[in-house]
Amino acid sequence: MTKDNTVATKPYYGHPMFYQIVEELKDLHSEKNRQYATKGNPLGNFERTGKMISKFLHPGVNPTLASCLSLMSKQVDGIYEIVGEAKANTIDSLEDKLKDVAVYSIIAMIILAEAREKVKENHDQFNCTTKPVTGLDGAIPCASQVYGPGQ
Repeated sequence: MTKDNTVATKPYYGHPMFYQIVEELKDLHSEKNRQYATKGNPLGNFERTGKMISKFLHPGVNPTLASCLSLMSKQVDGIYEIVGEAKANTIDSLEDKLKDVAVYSIIAMIILAEAREKVKENHDQFNCTTKPVTGLDGAIPCASQVYGPGQ
């Protein structure tokens, strides 16, 4: 890499299409980085979304829901960049990002409903006397499931 962020010319070996794809990916990376990263911090979007998702990356959280929320946080961060940083000519429009958030929200509601139903089924199957937990975890067993009936 040279001082002006260009690649010095040197001979390359292997399939020519490999280098064509690398060039396309380089351009895509540059455009996406322009859209999502902040000035002076090319990894700023990863740091921001990392802070968002760290709230639900702990034991007991439904991993499918955490995955969905993680993907949604990427879209929210994209909205921040388009609106908050006033970025124009982005690959994805503000409307695209808002639609993505809406879709991920509905998917998250479905995941949560299915997790709650699974907890209820497990609770009923083991004749639990305690109220089932139906929060983000979606899988906290009752004592009967852990220790046996009558516990």
